[in-house]
Amino acid sequence: MPRRITQPAPQQIRRKHSSQVSSNNAQTSDLNVKSDIMTPDDVLNLQRTLGNKATKQIMEAKQKVQTLEPPTDESTTETQSDTEIQRLPSKSTVESTVGKSGFYVFTKTSWANFLENLDKYNNAVKKKDKDKQLTTVIALQTYTNKWLTSESRDTTNEKKKKADQKKRDFLNKLKPDLQILYYELKNKSKTVDVVKENAAENADENIQLIKEKLLQKNIQTSNEKIKSMLSTLMSAKLTYNFNPDVLGFLMASPEFKTIWQLKYASKSPGGTIPSEYDKMTGSEKREAAERWLGYDPFSEDQRDNRPAYVGVNVLNNPKGAAPGYGRFFFEFKDSIKDRTTYTPYDTFEMISNSNLKDIPEKTTSSNDNMEAILAYNDGVLEVLANMENDIDMTEKEIQKAMARYMEGQVHGGLTVDDVDTLVVNYSRNPDEIDEFDQPNAELAKKFIEKYPHVKLRYQS
Repeated sequence: MPRRITQPAPQQIRRKHSSQVSSNNAQTSDLNVKSDIMTPDDVLNLQRTLGNKATKQIMEAKQKVQTLEPPTDESTTETQSDTEIQRLPSKSTVESTVGKSGFYVFTKTSWANFLENLDKYNNAVKKKDKDKQLTTVIALQTYTNKWLTSESRDTTNEKKKKADQKKRDFLNKLKPDLQILYYELKNKSKTVDVVKENAAENADENIQLIKEKLLQKNIQTSNEKIKSMLSTLMSAKLTYNFNPDVLGFLMASPEFKTIWQLKYASKSPGGTIPSEYDKMTGSEKREAAERWLGYDPFSEDQRDNRPAYVGVNVLNNPKGAAPGYGRFFFEFKDSIKDRTTYTPYDTFEMISNSNLKDIPEKTTSSNDNMEAILAYNDGVLEVLANMENDIDMTEKEIQKAMARYMEGQVHGGLTVDDVDTLVVNYSRNPDEIDEFDQPNAELAKKFIEKYPHVKLRYQS
């Protein structure tokens, strides 16, 4: 029997794989570590790129830094998830390279609380106390957000400004790692894994439904043609349409904010959030949709652990998968697909559709098994089946069939590091941009200058 998606929050699919560390000796010589003294940022980058084992080898070779070694494997019965949980930089390392907590009389500062919980987390790793690891990771997320959003700043003291900027850079880079750790530690709730399992179990049933629907439309099909249609879905780009001002927010902070992060970032210390905010952003409806996906009831300390949403650009629309949200869009790297789940339509529509809302185990997909998309999105099925049979459709017919876009839910957060291409849509030649579009064009160029790994493409 298929498993119903009732687990609380998703299991993060790690961005690095065992194959990336299988040839550590060959890879370590190619790393561009410019100094003999490695900062926590250097260590975090190496851990995310090569894993703990390779990072340890590099750090031991440097012989000038404290090793960030993962828990020692003392038991042959230890699970893989136990051995993969990584240590964060030690409190002493962060104090020496980023900054100490300073003096406090009655109340600890958020930075002091952060450092204290960093020490607690690493001690819990040594003891293999996963419950304690989870509570301290949640605390680290809380104090990271508090420091970044509500810490008072002395803007007249240049020395203080420089010290604060160092902390800000460190915390912004650490946030994705804290998200990964949260999902790894909350291993009782593997939404991504549950979706993968259910999608595989229901694949044959959904293929039969696909054949029945095509038969009703008098469209020829076969297993090979269905396989080809699924391949088209699997290779489709994941996109995010937006208005140009989003670039400014991402230049200030590289993380794609969910409505939960924005909601609580706007909360003043000790203040309350007006009920109008929920109505304006639709956060109550979003909460219902995420409960449908398998998340726990929302609480403020979980604001960093909710999915980001993308569109699936099935036919490579030059305007992106959801042009109604904006004429600029990002194309993401394929590496995020392994931690992405899919629904035939927007999740808001899924929970309001009487035929779909009670069967999430049958209608959600993973990138390996996307049969549910074809089985329940009749427009996508018709267009792809006609393409397989060389049946022409007018542009108007295609637009009507594809009007309801497929949605992807990316678990574990999104940052600019996950972006492959920024696409700028103009109705004219980019060399002949008028005064109205000129500021947006300049903003796009500044964004690429700040994040040079992102490719820029003009689309007219």
